[in-house]
Amino acid sequence: RFLSWKCIASYSQTVFPCVCVCVCVYTYILNFFPQVCVADLLINQSGVAPEHIAILTPYNAQVSEIKKTAEKSGIANVTVCTIMKSQGSEWPYVIVSTVRSCSISDIESDRPSKAWLGKRLGFITDPNQVNVAITRAQDGLCILGNSTLLRCCELWKRLQDHYYRAHCVVNPASDIKVQSRRLRGE
Repeated sequence: RFLSWKCIASYSQTVFPCVCVCVCVYTYILNFFPQVCVADLLINQSGVAPEHIAILTPYNAQVSEIKKTAEKSGIANVTVCTIMKSQGSEWPYVIVSTVRSCSISDIESDRPSKAWLGKRLGFITDPNQVNVAITRAQDGLCILGNSTLLRCCELWKRLQDHYYRAHCVVNPASDIKVQSRRLRGE
């Protein structure tokens, strides 16, 4: 399911759904990483084994920051790696961070140029990266990113449109529920 929200205030009441895709509008608050919050929800509210969760991002620098934040939050044994390093692996639950964001006023509304897309979205416009990212999950996929910015890329626009048509968009976050899950020890 897609998830769209502007603040994470009700986040503590949410649970990760089975076979879902979430595209989120978020801003980083200090060292706040929504990827770590979603992993925490899976582990502590849904009983999912940390080994069944992966957090994927296009950049090594973000891998490092997410690992630090997860460690500070007491979350261990969750795989955190780049999208490309995840190739060939699968996990029951995958959280994908598209990383890039900007204010809505900075988003070009009329067909952005390739240069603009490259500057604003980087690697995440590469169809191979997107394919690898969205095919690693067996049960649940959560994509975290700026949905308005992602829609500037035709590939992401088509992907989001598909999930909207399939009624896989959840707003607000509190509407997410676990349908089935792999629990600790499974």
